[in-house]
Amino acid sequence: MRYYRYRRSSAPRVKFYFSEREIDFTQDYFPYEQFQIQEFFKSDGEMRVKIRNTWISLYGTRSYDIMARKYVDWREGNYHLTKEMTERIVGMMPGLLSDEALKRIGMFEISRAIKGMVKRHLRSRVDRYQRKGKRLTIEEWQRLVIDEYQAIGELKPLAHQYHPLSADDAKATVGIAQFILQLKLAGYEEQVLRDLIAVSHRYEALKRARTEMKYDLRRFAVELDLEGLHQLTIDRSAQELDGRQSKGADEAYQAYADKYFAYELAQVHTDLGKEGASATTFVSDMNLFLEHIEASKAGALETSLVQELKGEGGVLKLRVSVLPPRLAMAAMKKATLMLAASLLGIALYIALMIRFDLVLLLVFSAMFILPWFLPTVVGLSRDIARAYKGL
Repeated sequence: MRYYRYRRSSAPRVKFYFSEREIDFTQDYFPYEQFQIQEFFKSDGEMRVKIRNTWISLYGTRSYDIMARKYVDWREGNYHLTKEMTERIVGMMPGLLSDEALKRIGMFEISRAIKGMVKRHLRSRVDRYQRKGKRLTIEEWQRLVIDEYQAIGELKPLAHQYHPLSADDAKATVGIAQFILQLKLAGYEEQVLRDLIAVSHRYEALKRARTEMKYDLRRFAVELDLEGLHQLTIDRSAQELDGRQSKGADEAYQAYADKYFAYELAQVHTDLGKEGASATTFVSDMNLFLEHIEASKAGALETSLVQELKGEGGVLKLRVSVLPPRLAMAAMKKATLMLAASLLGIALYIALMIRFDLVLLLVFSAMFILPWFLPTVVGLSRDIARAYKGL
């Protein structure tokens, strides 16, 4: 593209030329105005005749004469284009673009359409998975994954920005976008399932230690409930991918679409590979967490362990309070004695009130004693149960 800029009068005279550049499908921006200016200055004899007739028709003969005198200087970069001339060129050129120029714009429309459909779908993912709440069972999550595959299959083409694509070309962009999204979702699901399988092999050991477990699926913006994980059959929801459909697409567009598809495919595998590499210690970290629990049981103090383990598909959050058996026995004895003393004391108090016919005083005093007594009994009972589990 040719980029014009102002130069100061005191600066040495510098010429600014444009250079042909391939459309960069890694970028979301297309310099449409500069592209039209480029096409204006690279026009051949036949195109110049069309430009002349159109310019005169739109802006008059005098304006054309001024433009014609300055044309070479502008093209060679000796003078910058004025704002007025830029606006006139940009306003006139869309109807005069050659087939080759339109094809290049079409290539941008292809990459824009594919990226736009992928981004639009991914933006709607959070709402799709949070309809049932932010905390899901594994079965609910897998049903939503199946629903997402169906939504990908119903993907709609993106509206064009500068130049419409043919029906076949638009269909080809949908096929590529669908295949990219299917690959992403299949890869994400497999990573999550590998994490869940790894946790299921250690689920009973973690549960015996009374560990609270949460699995945070950040890509899906939900949290999985792992209750009963060891009893579940964990299967892949994804169907076998059979490639993308792009029959009937323009040959030049197809070549460009293949190139863009290869770029996106490489990005998908790179992203999935990074997540897999960052989770290489997931299993060993779980084993280390269990070892810390066993080590804490041999101690003399109650220990709280909190850990977040990075897996391939999410983050496993673990929390446990470890009460050593010796301390648990002492705590259970203490709580049992306090509970027995509390029950015996309240029974004796009731018996004395009845023995001396002080029923009214008993009822009145119960209004003050019960709000203290009941929570005390419940709390002591919980302490006994907790200490018993720690034995």
